[in-house]
Amino acid sequence: MENLTPVIIVIAIVIFVVTVALSQKNRNNNQGIVKERLEQKEENQKKILEYLQGKEKVTNDDIEKMLNVSHTTAFRYLEELEKEGTIKQVGKIGQGVYYQKI
Repeated sequence: MENLTPVIIVIAIVIFVVTVALSQKNRNNNQGIVKERLEQKEENQKKILEYLQGKEKVTNDDIEKMLNVSHTTAFRYLEELEKEGTIKQVGKIGQGVYYQKI
C-alpha cells in the first residue's frame, strides 16, 4: 500500500494539470465566441442604419427578414440603437410600431 501512495499522488497531479489546461482552453474558446457575437451585433446594427439611409422607416419585421434573425434579436438591435439615440421608435405596441433615423 505504501508503494501506491506516490503513484496516486502522480495520477492526481496529472489529472489536476489536464483539468486546468482544458479549463483554460474552454475559457479562451468562450472569449472568442463572445467577441464574434459582439462583432456580428455591431455589423448588423450598422446594416440597420445603412438600410435606414434610403428609407423613411423600418419595422421589426423588416429587420428580421433583412438580417435573418429572430423577432427578439431584431427587437434588441432596434432597442439598443434607440437607447444610443441613433433611431427613434414611433408608436407604442403592435404592428403600427416602426423606427426612424434621428
